[in-house]
Amino acid sequence: MNPKIKEIMVENKKLLDELKTQERSIAWLSRRCNITRAYMHKMVHGKRNFSELYKNKCADALRVKYKELFGA
Repeated sequence: MNPKIKEIMVENKKLLDELKTQERSIAWLSRRCNITRAYMHKMVHGKRNFSELYKNKCADALRVKYKELFGA
């Protein structure tokens, strides 16, 4: 596995953990962020970069602080 992708997946682990805790799916999150499930899946799993816009939308949808999901 590409080291960069592995690093991104570790960064997004908090997001995946929060989805699991809330018993939510990537499809649910994509609907809340108004993007396709496929595109959200690619961002979560490191195939595409998360923009700040979508990071904020994810935090809002999950009702979690941005810093808790994405660090800095």
